[in-house]
Amino acid sequence: MLRKPGRARLPRRMESDSAKFDAANDMLEQLGVCYHRPSPHQFKIGDINFYPKTGTITFDGIAKAWREKGLDALKERIEARRRRLNEILAAKRAHRG
Repeated sequence: MLRKPGRARLPRRMESDSAKFDAANDMLEQLGVCYHRPSPHQFKIGDINFYPKTGTITFDGIAKAWREKGLDALKERIEARRRRLNEILAAKRAHRG
């Protein structure tokens, strides 16, 4: 992953985190997804950006926020992406056949 020069990566958990941040961290760890924290206010999961304080979900390259908010909506988006990826992989395996 490419990072801007001179920009340190923040730890996933910080002492100042609210209960919402702790819950988001717990859920992301439970799901086993690769994620990081580019700012004190945000988690990044691939091209998904999640802001625990407000529950807002955005996607890279899309100006408008996702219509649903919160941890349940984030979990749904992550699981939908996993299902789609599994469908693509299954189709490739079947095609190789």
